[in-house]
Amino acid sequence: MLQLALMLRGIATAALTLALMWGGIRIMTSGGDAKAMQEGKNIVKNAVIGYIIAMLASLIPAIAPPNIEPIYFDLP
Repeated sequence: MLQLALMLRGIATAALTLALMWGGIRIMTSGGDAKAMQEGKNIVKNAVIGYIIAMLASLIPAIAPPNIEPIYFDLP
């Protein structure tokens, strides 16, 4: 489970890097166009928010107790 969390952390970091680069390129090449500049800012903002969510999700295996007993339901 910890390996999965580490793998997701690596994927999230790579995705953040690509999104930050893409958002930065959109901002730099906007040429004064307010819509393109706002689009680049939104890309950067959403990338950072997504990265924070991914990092918080990767903490769940570290916080969860190691021996959780499964819950079984008797459904008709």
